[in-house]
Amino acid sequence: MLIWTLAATLGAAPCERLDLDAEIGADLREIHGSVTCVGSGAAAFDVALYPNLLRSPAGLDDINRAWFYPAGFDAALIRVAQDGREQPTERIWLRVDSGGNDVTLEFATRVPRRNGTFGVASGVAYLLGGWHPVFARDRRLQAQPIRYRVRVPPGVVGFVGATPVGRSAARDVEGTAFGEFLPVLLAPAAKIVSRPSFVVVQPRSGGEHRPFAAADDLQDVTASLDDGALLRLEETLAAGDEFAIESGVGPRARLVVVVAPLRESLVEPFDGGLAVSDRAFHLLGFERLLQFHRLSIWREQLAARALPACRAQADLFPEELCADAVGAALRDRLGRSRYGRKESAADLLETFAVIPEIDALIFAPQVAFATTYFDAIDESPKRRWRLDNFDTELPRGKLLYEKLVDRLGAAAVATAVDRFTGGEASLWQAVASVAGADLSAWLSTWLGPTPRVDYRLGAITHAAHATRVEVAATGPDAARVAETIEVEVVGADGKAQTVSRLGPGVVEVPGAAAPARVEIDPRGRLVELVHADGEAPRFNNRTPPRWRFLLNNITSLIAVTNRELTAAADFSLRRIYDLTWRSDFFALYSPTSVGLAAALSYSFGPEVTALHLAHRAGLSGGYERLRSDAGGGLPGDLGSMQLYYSYDDRLSPYWSFEGKGWSARLAGAYGVDTHGARHRFVQGGVSAFYIQPLAFGHALLARLRADFVQGDPPPQNTLRLGDRYRGARGFERDEVRGTRRVIGSAEYRHLLEGDGRTDFAGAATWSRFEGALFGDAVYLPVSRPGCRQSMFYDVGYGLRFIADVLGVSPAEVAIDLGVPIRRCADVGSRLPFSVYLAFEQSFAVF
Repeated sequence: MLIWTLAATLGAAPCERLDLDAEIGADLREIHGSVTCVGSGAAAFDVALYPNLLRSPAGLDDINRAWFYPAGFDAALIRVAQDGREQPTERIWLRVDSGGNDVTLEFATRVPRRNGTFGVASGVAYLLGGWHPVFARDRRLQAQPIRYRVRVPPGVVGFVGATPVGRSAARDVEGTAFGEFLPVLLAPAAKIVSRPSFVVVQPRSGGEHRPFAAADDLQDVTASLDDGALLRLEETLAAGDEFAIESGVGPRARLVVVVAPLRESLVEPFDGGLAVSDRAFHLLGFERLLQFHRLSIWREQLAARALPACRAQADLFPEELCADAVGAALRDRLGRSRYGRKESAADLLETFAVIPEIDALIFAPQVAFATTYFDAIDESPKRRWRLDNFDTELPRGKLLYEKLVDRLGAAAVATAVDRFTGGEASLWQAVASVAGADLSAWLSTWLGPTPRVDYRLGAITHAAHATRVEVAATGPDAARVAETIEVEVVGADGKAQTVSRLGPGVVEVPGAAAPARVEIDPRGRLVELVHADGEAPRFNNRTPPRWRFLLNNITSLIAVTNRELTAAADFSLRRIYDLTWRSDFFALYSPTSVGLAAALSYSFGPEVTALHLAHRAGLSGGYERLRSDAGGGLPGDLGSMQLYYSYDDRLSPYWSFEGKGWSARLAGAYGVDTHGARHRFVQGGVSAFYIQPLAFGHALLARLRADFVQGDPPPQNTLRLGDRYRGARGFERDEVRGTRRVIGSAEYRHLLEGDGRTDFAGAATWSRFEGALFGDAVYLPVSRPGCRQSMFYDVGYGLRFIADVLGVSPAEVAIDLGVPIRRCADVGSRLPFSVYLAFEQSFAVF
């Protein structure tokens, strides 16, 4: 079985040691050198070439590309030669024959401009692994001694392996390290926090510097913005090491903690240390928020402290899984002792879940640091490109820990962890002793890709004093997965009962009252990766379903130069986990009317994101109280019904550099004004847009829209020339009106800054700054004294400021300045430009 195979293959390291000789170029982006596998005796090796994993933008999209490449995609590359002959290195693994002798490979690495643990960002080289070839067995990396000699350029500080690099230190750095890779950090300057059990290195891109710690001969740069965050990080690490000592995995070595530009995960381990995001403590200083960040750091810190013990004891668990399982267990214990109970962001946000961003955070997190805020059972990434997981399909050790808790109970697992940390047994032996049975076959289910299964409620019957509930399972792996499944029944009397079973089947839940609610997995312990189109995986886990009333948006458009305000509130009612049906409710205030509307829509087609299907069709009805209008419109009442359809495959409404969409709408309306005049008319139109990527962070957007009004509309409901979304941005909305309109728009959208760190008191972090050069052409026939023309044009420029609220959820402020061309002669008294202030991306409505 798999677990025994793993134990057999993860034996001795492939080399007795690695001899690494390298030179890092002055720009920190070019590295040349050689690496020798000494004393192996093996006939052949697999060689890991990590940079080639990042040679193409495969796997990047609008949502996550900005995390890694805020200035645009930049390919990494590594070239390898053996005995002067260049080897094929298109892939991340190379097979090398040795004939039982020592093997030397020459290499040249190109380091990308990239956020993360491997890359150059803001003049700092984060080479915390991956930058040189590594010999492996069966494509699985293992820690081994590395004897190194690395030449670094002048003018930088940092460390190479275990050796500090000071401004006046020798440029040839020599030493010995132990790990899978040799970690290197080089920066123009750095601030150092030195404690007996850990050292924190906060790189700086430059500026004034002064000696900070003579022992390390590194530099300190004062940055008041980071001082509070650095202090919180120091306090967190000190508390973690104090708990590690109490738990029996006390520090055996000094842990190196690097403050790095991480955007996907808050903490990532590397050989001998941890990388912690530079946004880890740039948020409001409420401990209930800070706890999530502290707990993520403690988990990786405690895993690092447990790793030597896992490595020292032969075990059926691979050492990384062992360490992370122990780290997760100790983290939970520390969290309970510090905060009283285990809590996730879902628990915190449930009370305030009135907007879709928060709803998304709870039910389908698509944000940075998702595993920090949501206690996911399975943390397997969509793409494995981290240094600590690119070479394996194994899960994190936390998954094994959580499954053991479900199977054996938290107390039994805590006993097993105590026996391990007390040195009584290896982790596997300790688990086997508390289980009293051989669990290797059951655990082997989880030592590979996460099983693909969907659980659902089957037949529910009630008789006498019990409710029988069928738990059904479907999916390609349903037959081989036997995990603990909880079923909760809440009776009509309000009493809740929970029972569990191993694997799908029928359970009996005691209770005299008939069931009012039945739910599979009420605590969210199951991993479900299979689901029907339009349904989230947990859609069929509960009866009756839960519904959520949400405030989708409160937005406004301010026509600054025309001193007009348009504001709208959008609410929805939908079943949780249902991506298809939804009801929407709207309230609108505009210069010409105040109104209410309701809509019922159905979404279908491809799943663009976990919360959005590409197609949507619906029916809406609305009422408007018409206001007096400068164009002659009288107050009155108006009712309407509309059919609409749209397609939109943009991944993000806040930044999109690729995508397409189209829509159609047809409405009928009837109204009466205060003079008794009746208005009957039909209004409709079609529109489409397309975004063509030019380069990373650069795109052209084209939009074409046609609208018509047929019948007898009131002046308030005629088509307008100016508007940010449905008109031309260089004109005011009340300049020209008509009954036929065609708009063609073009926009050159470009990223000006993609990785800003302007902090607004911890509530938000300004991160992105975009520009948009635009032009509109409008066909709108008009014939009146002083204006007889049908074509209007404008050009302009817009700025978009995008901030991450609490560091994770985006919000936007947009300013567009347009200059009209061919303006009507009778509006000459207006300003020669128009300014719109909005809180949505251009063409969010198209």
